[in-house]
Amino acid sequence: MRRLLNLVFLLVIILTRCKQAIKDVHLNKNKPDDYSVRIKVPDEWIEKLHRFDYSRNTQPLLTEFETIIKPDTIHNPHAQHVDEGYGRVLNPIFTDLDGKPGEEVVCLLGWDYSCPDLCVFKKVDGSWYLIYLEPIDTFYSAPSLSIAGNFSKNKVFYYSHVTNHGTGVFRSDYVFYKIIDGKVYKCLEQVGEANFENVGPYLSQAVKTNFVFSGDDSDRLDVTYDYDFYRSVPNRNKNQDDEQVSIIRESSPVSYKWDDRSKTYQLDIPGYQNKVDDLTGEKIACFGELNDTAFVKAFKKQLDIVEASGTSQQKRALREYLGHLNERKN
Repeated sequence: MRRLLNLVFLLVIILTRCKQAIKDVHLNKNKPDDYSVRIKVPDEWIEKLHRFDYSRNTQPLLTEFETIIKPDTIHNPHAQHVDEGYGRVLNPIFTDLDGKPGEEVVCLLGWDYSCPDLCVFKKVDGSWYLIYLEPIDTFYSAPSLSIAGNFSKNKVFYYSHVTNHGTGVFRSDYVFYKIIDGKVYKCLEQVGEANFENVGPYLSQAVKTNFVFSGDDSDRLDVTYDYDFYRSVPNRNKNQDDEQVSIIRESSPVSYKWDDRSKTYQLDIPGYQNKVDDLTGEKIACFGELNDTAFVKAFKKQLDIVEASGTSQQKRALREYLGHLNERKN
């Protein structure tokens, strides 16, 4: 009986890997994160999508779409039953995304809002094609899809989704894209919000970003990071809750400028932004991550100031934090 169960388990693994291998080839997975495809889509299906009135059952359109893209499929964690209790996703946007004649279609679709697919459709030589198909994990939180008015004929579209969630842990990210010469490029991924609270004896962090695309003659993304690295310190009065002591708390703006060579938005920090509390790429990389070594290195000058002239509570919190790090190293 045990041998039979092992064989069944092995068979499941083999079938899963074969299915993934087929999908990887179909999605041009020779390059990491390249979800480009070229699948012809009937005009009739696109027209149905265009006329979709958001009051009808989405199942026929999703089922037909899966038939069109075979042997590929859209992820369905409830493959054995399409249950009305689970939230389907079908939310197309028809607009000009690349400055060339005709509209493109960008769409989130799927059987379950926790794992939809990002799809991009484009008309090429009179026929519609699916040119991009990327699965998205939203951690059971519905994603949103938006178009930005950036200063470029190639408009940015983006979505936000939850990337980490648990006890005392939350992170959501923004992912930005452009269509250039018929190809979809992932331009930038950045943290949208992050909260890591009471993570062992180390630091907690709270990060929130606000961004706006430039309205002038520069294809630029301006981002403000509000961040707080803090630590809970036992209150001297045992009848009260622990105190939350901010070691570093700032609100800092940066810009990401479009780089046509790499087809990405690159962090652009002018030379005059070199104050101790100005942001750097190394500091931004600490947002939404738990890496004490990187944090101490990136924020060393600010930590030195706290150690020299911070409040007694800050000095105490920082001293205990650094002490725990030294204990871990030893």
